[in-house]
Amino acid sequence: MPQFIHRADQISAAPTGSVDPVQAEIGALVAENLEYMALLSRCARTLGLCATLDLEPLCERIVESLCVETGAGTALLWRVESDESDGLHLAAAWSASGSAPDLRARPLVPPAHDAGASCEPGCAAALSGEGDSAQAAALTVHLRHEGRLLALARVTNPAGADGFGARELAAAEQIADAAGPALSNALRLRVAERRSFRDPTTRTCTPAFFDALVATELEKTLRFGRQLSLIEGVIAPPPAPGVSSSTSVPRAESERFLERLQQVVRGTDLCAADGDGRFRLLLPETDALGAAV
Repeated sequence: MPQFIHRADQISAAPTGSVDPVQAEIGALVAENLEYMALLSRCARTLGLCATLDLEPLCERIVESLCVETGAGTALLWRVESDESDGLHLAAAWSASGSAPDLRARPLVPPAHDAGASCEPGCAAALSGEGDSAQAAALTVHLRHEGRLLALARVTNPAGADGFGARELAAAEQIADAAGPALSNALRLRVAERRSFRDPTTRTCTPAFFDALVATELEKTLRFGRQLSLIEGVIAPPPAPGVSSSTSVPRAESERFLERLQQVVRGTDLCAADGDGRFRLLLPETDALGAAV
């Protein structure tokens, strides 16, 4: 009785000079089924991306999906920040070994600054090698939505000796097609949350929302080796003879101060006030000197 093999590459070849049509058909069917199963796996992953609305977990799922579906060992994701000076912000990293790589061990160059990587206009992903080598040692993935670039990913350490090929490129493009809209939805939700947790007059954050963001930014700082500053202050009246230093300023003056403060800080900075004249400023990507300035 003929034995049906479940992998196309394990089917024994017919003798030299002849081609067994049954073996050839079985091989074609097995290869087609394997490709279909891989497509189903990618579809399940893309549905998971679209169902994730929290920005940080979404970035983690994107790099994990890119690694699993392309057979890569490492993936890094830079998110585009329009109000950052360099425009790119390292957001997530994933390794097939089960632990994220040490991002502070060596300098990481974003894909947009890598001369070896190229991407045709409109493409979601592109192969790149080292120098003039034809071997595809890395994948550069562009995550877009409605024509806007939202993030760049760098996928490296391919499992195969020949590097990445057309199959891995197609898988990365399918992940990118779903990750772009998912990122856009997560960003819109974050904007809506920040608006709902702000004072309608001064536009400062509520203390509870501010504390939650501080915890998130501290985790990023410890993991990615970034800079972070926190400023605490008290809105107090100027000293005057016969007036106690504990006297608080009128609410109208306090609101005017906070409104002015919101105008001069950067778009990435966050301010919170408790209503008693105390306020706090969270300054991401800022060292002590920058905070003092």
